[in-house]
Amino acid sequence: MKNLTTHEMAIKFGVTPRALRHYDALGLLLPMRCGAARIFTPADQDAMSLIERGKAIGLTLEEIRAFMADDTKALAVPSTVIHRLSAEAHRKRDEALAAIDTMHKAQDVAGKFRFEATA
Repeated sequence: MKNLTTHEMAIKFGVTPRALRHYDALGLLLPMRCGAARIFTPADQDAMSLIERGKAIGLTLEEIRAFMADDTKALAVPSTVIHRLSAEAHRKRDEALAAIDTMHKAQDVAGKFRFEATA
């Protein structure tokens, strides 16, 4: 991997330059400086991959920062956090299924109403 500018890093990871500056301010990324410009090293790119993975499973940026293991370049997530995220995912799934069921019932009622109105 080669060093990247802020623009190149933003494109590579599909984020805004502002997000990269925010991650820098939080200490999640530690880009080199060339004047006012940030230069993202391969280590920063690895860290960004971890940030993306953490966000994908529902971790907050604070949790990601707390769980990033510098020496292993891995995200060490305690089982208590995994259980919390799993419970949240199940809750969201149940809410989505309930909403789908409500929509189907509304569709059935609307269909019956149309049928009765035309009879």
